[in-house]
Amino acid sequence: MMRTASQRSGDAGFVLPSVLAYIAVAMLILLVGAQALERARDASLALQSDRVLVNALDDLEAEVTYRYLVSAPVRYGVSMTQGPRDAMGLILGTPVEQSVNETAPQGANALWRADGGMIGFQRDTVRATIEYRDVAGLLSLNSGDPDLIAGLLQEFGVEKSKATGLAARLKDYTDEDTLRRPLGAERADYRMRQLPPPTNSPLRNLSEVTRVMGWEELDFVSDPDFLSNVTASLTGPVPKWAFSPASVLAMRDEAS
Repeated sequence: MMRTASQRSGDAGFVLPSVLAYIAVAMLILLVGAQALERARDASLALQSDRVLVNALDDLEAEVTYRYLVSAPVRYGVSMTQGPRDAMGLILGTPVEQSVNETAPQGANALWRADGGMIGFQRDTVRATIEYRDVAGLLSLNSGDPDLIAGLLQEFGVEKSKATGLAARLKDYTDEDTLRRPLGAERADYRMRQLPPPTNSPLRNLSEVTRVMGWEELDFVSDPDFLSNVTASLTGPVPKWAFSPASVLAMRDEAS
C-alpha cells in the first residue's frame, strides 16, 4: 500500500520534537559537565593556593624561631642587629659572653622585647606579622589566680558575678579533686546539662577551655585579642609582670 504525502509529513512532525529533546538533554549534560569541571578547577586552584600559603607560613615560623634562638641576648631583650650566634654553640649550650649580655642595641626596632611585640617578615609573596610573647608574662588558664582570670573576663565585657563563676568553673574543671567550689561546677552539674564531664586535669591547649561549662558561650575566647593575654602553660598563679604586655599589666593594676 502506498503512503500518502500527508502521512509522511505527519511522521516527520513526530521526529523533530524527539531530536530537539535529545539535543536539549545533550546540552544539559555538557553544561553540567562544564560546571563540574570549573568547580573542580577552582577547588584545585584553591587547594594549591592554600598549600603555598601553609608552606610559606611554616617556613616563616621556622625562620622566626631560628632567628630568635641564634640572636644575642642583651639587656631588656634579644638583639636583632649584633649578628647571629653560632648555631653549634647554641646546640652545645656554650654560654654567651658577659660583654655581649651588657650591650644594648640601637633603637627599639632592633630588639626582641622581653614584654613581647610584633615583627614583620616576608617569604616570597607572603607577608606576615609575627606577634611574640613570653608565656611567663601571660595569664595561665591552668594555674592562674581565679581573681585575675575573672578580671580578664571583665575586660572583655563579662559581668563581674558571672566572671567570678566562670573562673570558679574553670578551676573546678582543671583541679584534681571533685569538690565543688562556690559558683563552680563538677561532674554532677555537667551531667545535669548533658555535657561531657570535667577532666580534672590541666587544659591541654587553649581551645579546650570551651569545654568548661559556661565558657562555650563566650564568643571572644578564640579571638587573637584574648589569646594574646593567656597561655595553657603552668606558669604559676601570677604572671611575671616584667614580661607581661600592657593588657595583662592592666589586670594587675586593677587587682591592686
